[in-house]
Amino acid sequence: MKHCRTELQKGKALLARHDAAGAVKVFSRALSQCPSEDCGCLTKSLFYLGVAMKKLGLLNSAIKLWVSAYKIKKNRLVKKMLERYANGYGMVKQANLALDDQMAFFSIQIMRYVEKKACHGFSTHAEKDVVYELIKDHWTNLVKSSTLTGKAFKEKTQALDQFIDKIEVYLDELAVAPDFQLKDTQGNLVSLSAYRGKQPVVLVLTRGFM
Repeated sequence: MKHCRTELQKGKALLARHDAAGAVKVFSRALSQCPSEDCGCLTKSLFYLGVAMKKLGLLNSAIKLWVSAYKIKKNRLVKKMLERYANGYGMVKQANLALDDQMAFFSIQIMRYVEKKACHGFSTHAEKDVVYELIKDHWTNLVKSSTLTGKAFKEKTQALDQFIDKIEVYLDELAVAPDFQLKDTQGNLVSLSAYRGKQPVVLVLTRGFM
């Protein structure tokens, strides 16, 4: 516990000297040294680590740390930071509530989509464009339905989850390329499914000239 508090003092001194990168290392060390039962030390370590992250321009990471800190202990300074920089979804506050809702919808849906993929991301720019357009279309339908109108953040979160569940089937279909057959350079008929999970497949379309 003593080592943890010593590291906290060192980290705050580095912040005072505008060395945010150095402070991140020290606060991370302080966090690792905090006893699990010392809620005060854990909360302070997470809070100041978030402050250092924000100074490095990593506001999303900072908010996640502050949310974790506030769950451990209701701290006045942590609450102040969350009220200033975070919205009700625990994300970076946007210019207005409508943008908060839209950002939450997109973030949750994209996260669910990429988590189901082996690479945990988009394989191509084309895939990313298709997914974004599909989510955009469903967001437009959600706005037209007035499902979120007049609801608190907790109710909105539940509504978003229910609506997102309805469109996951479409995104699941996008995550796997449809099967097809073409002839290879030897004239043999090849099926895409024969290579699924084994190796990358490159499709080359050649143009013929008269």
